[in-house]
Amino acid sequence: MTTTHKERMLSVDVLKGLLIFSVVLGHCTVGREEFAYSLTADICYSFHMFLFIGLSGWLVGKKEKNREWIIRRGKRLMIPYFVWSCFFCIIKADSIVAFLYKLFFDPYLWYLIVLFLCDLIVCILEKCFRSRNRFIVSGLGCFLILNILYITNIISNIETFKMLAIYFIFYFIGYCLHKYEYAVNKRLSLICTILYPFSMILYQYKIHERPSVILSSIGLSDGIIQFLNKTGFVLYNHFVVAALGCFFFTRAAKVICKRTIYLRNTFSFLAKYTLQIYIISDLVKINFFRNTLVNVISSLVLGLLVPCAIGYFIHKNRTIEKVLFG
Repeated sequence: MTTTHKERMLSVDVLKGLLIFSVVLGHCTVGREEFAYSLTADICYSFHMFLFIGLSGWLVGKKEKNREWIIRRGKRLMIPYFVWSCFFCIIKADSIVAFLYKLFFDPYLWYLIVLFLCDLIVCILEKCFRSRNRFIVSGLGCFLILNILYITNIISNIETFKMLAIYFIFYFIGYCLHKYEYAVNKRLSLICTILYPFSMILYQYKIHERPSVILSSIGLSDGIIQFLNKTGFVLYNHFVVAALGCFFFTRAAKVICKRTIYLRNTFSFLAKYTLQIYIISDLVKINFFRNTLVNVISSLVLGLLVPCAIGYFIHKNRTIEKVLFG
C-alpha cells in the first residue's frame, strides 16, 4: 500500500467518522425550537447522508460486480436491516399490517435498504451496459425516472423509493468517480466549498418556498404551483445544497487529517463503528433533563460511546456480529 493510498484511506476514515458524528448530532438536535439547535440540525441534515451514500458508492467503485458480490453485499446489509427493523417494528407497530408497512415501505433503517438497492441497480446496469458512456447515461436515466416519479407523487408516499430517488445520484457519482478515476477539479471544489455557507442561509430561511407567491399572482393553478414548488424544493435542498455540503465537508475531513491529530484519531475510531452507531444511537437518546443543552450533550455522548462499546465487545463473537452488524 503506497503512502498516497494510505493517506487517502485515512481521509476516508476521518470522513466516515465526521459523518457518523453529524448523524448523531443531527438526531439529537432535530425538532428542537431553539434557533441554535434547529440551525445545527439543518446543517447536519443538509449533507451527512448524501455524502455518506456517495462515499459508500466510492468505496465499491473498484469492486468486481457479480452474483457472488451482490449476495455478500445483501447479507452484510440486509441481515442487520431485518433483525433490527423487526426489533423496532415490534416495539412501535400497532398491527401486523403496520409492521409489514414499516418493514418494507417506511423503514426505520432506511439507509441500509436504500444502499442495497443502489448496489443492485448499479450491478444490473454494469451487466447490461459494458460501455462507460452507456453505463453513465443509463445511471442518469434511472436518476431522472426516479425523481419524476417522486415529484409527481407516484412514489412520494413510499419512503423507501422516495429516499432512493433522492440519494441514488450521490451514490452513482461516488461510484463513477472511483471506478473511472475521475479527478474533481480543484477550482470547482474550492468554489463549491465557499458557496456552501451561503446556500445554507437560503436553506435556513426556506427561500425556495417564495416562488409560490409569485406563481399564484400570475394565475397558475394550485396543482401547477405545487408541482413547481416541489420541483424547486427537491432541486435546491436535496441536490444543490447537498452537493455543496459534500464538497465543504470532504475538504474539512482533509484539513482534519493534516492538522488536527486529536480529531483525526477520534473520527478514525468512530469510523470503525459507523453501522453500530447508526443503528443504536437513537435507542440511548435522552430527554428527561430540564436543560436542553444537557439533553443534547448527554444524548450525543451516549449515542457515540454506547454503540462503540457494544461493537467492541460483540466483535469477539463473529457470528453475533454478522447477524447484528453485518
